[in-house]
Amino acid sequence: EYIKEFLEELSPPERSSTIQDWNFGGRVFLDFIHINDALVAMSQGGSSSYDLERLHPQVTSLCGRVENVPCLTPKDRLCQSEMAKKAASFLRLVLEGQNKP
Repeated sequence: EYIKEFLEELSPPERSSTIQDWNFGGRVFLDFIHINDALVAMSQGGSSSYDLERLHPQVTSLCGRVENVPCLTPKDRLCQSEMAKKAASFLRLVLEGQNKP
C-alpha cells in the first residue's frame, strides 16, 4: 500500500515528466498494482464481462511494457520475471472471463 501511494504521488505529469524513464519504471509498477487491485476487487464482488473487457487493453499493454523495465541486478531480473508471470496470469484471467457467458 505504501508503494502504491508513493507512486501515485509521483504519477501526475508535472512530477513524472521530471523523472527519467518514468514510463519504463514507476509507471509500469503503478499500472501493475492498479490492475492487480482491480482484479482482486472483481474476484471478491463478481465481475461482468464488460469489466474484464475494459481491462483487456491495459493488461495487454502491461505485458508488453514489463519486458522494458530496467534490470541492473539479478534481483531486478527476478522482479521483472515475477511481474511478467503475474501479468500473463492477469491476461489469462481477463481472456477467460470475457469468454464466459
